[in-house]
Amino acid sequence: MISRFGLGTMLVAALGLAAVSCSSSSTSILAPASSSTVRSSTTGSSPVGSSTTSSSAVGSSTTATVAPQRHSSMPTRPAKTVSQLSSNWAGPVLIGGIYDQVQTTFVIPRALCSAKDSDASFWAGIDGGGTSSTVEQAGVRESCVSGTASYVAWTEEAPAPEDDIDPAQFPVSPGDMIALTVIVNETTDAYTLDDVTSGSIDTVSATAPAGAADNSAECVAEAPTGAQGVLTLTDFGAVTFSNCDVKVVGPVAAADCHLVTGDGCPPGSQIVFSNIGRRKIISTKVKAETMVTAGGGFTVTWHHT
Repeated sequence: MISRFGLGTMLVAALGLAAVSCSSSSTSILAPASSSTVRSSTTGSSPVGSSTTSSSAVGSSTTATVAPQRHSSMPTRPAKTVSQLSSNWAGPVLIGGIYDQVQTTFVIPRALCSAKDSDASFWAGIDGGGTSSTVEQAGVRESCVSGTASYVAWTEEAPAPEDDIDPAQFPVSPGDMIALTVIVNETTDAYTLDDVTSGSIDTVSATAPAGAADNSAECVAEAPTGAQGVLTLTDFGAVTFSNCDVKVVGPVAAADCHLVTGDGCPPGSQIVFSNIGRRKIISTKVKAETMVTAGGGFTVTWHHT
């Protein structure tokens, strides 16, 4: 069983510090979980809860506006950016506000399997990095079992376990460009997974989990967690997220926050850039490193299992 429930405490707590590098001097990072899932298959339009195949513009995803909002508050303290070492997350996490949508686009990297079984996930979500007891996430997992790689899309609303999408319904492959959109509201959450390369779109509607705080938003490359703890991280080489955009719930209307650059992010929020690794007595071993790239994206590079 793969699960991301309860990782917020792990991430927000000070597990140690790790530097976040910038590949372009012009890029700034300074302003910076149970539910019933419903799916149906149709051809043509993409209502929430259906799976369709259609053409799609690069990096775009069509989603319906969801209302009403769960919250309507706005922080007032200045925004700031920090870096941190995590046992299983790499990427930016936005905390300190209320958020109702996150969107990202990335290309699925090819898993480089060894004799040891391993996993890696790439996803976007709400909650998980803050104080909420729930998560609302969607992404792609690649697994190596007995030296053979497999790729599957999934959604998750913890405390329920990850819900894999049938590969016959929505197949994904290395090299495919995937656009993810997660929208949350008071009653129903909506997930759109758009395989820009194949033109296939899967949309999932799920009952909003009780007690969702919606107080973090993130785009993450992860070493998933199983029954025995954090799993061995698959060697994925590198994965580039071209963006990570968040809708911030405010007193008037949702605003766009570009999580990597910090543009549009509200006062009072904090952006935490994480690397996967662990701190030893005299050294730090980084398994996957986050690097900001030009144009508002970031790359996570695998270093160790």
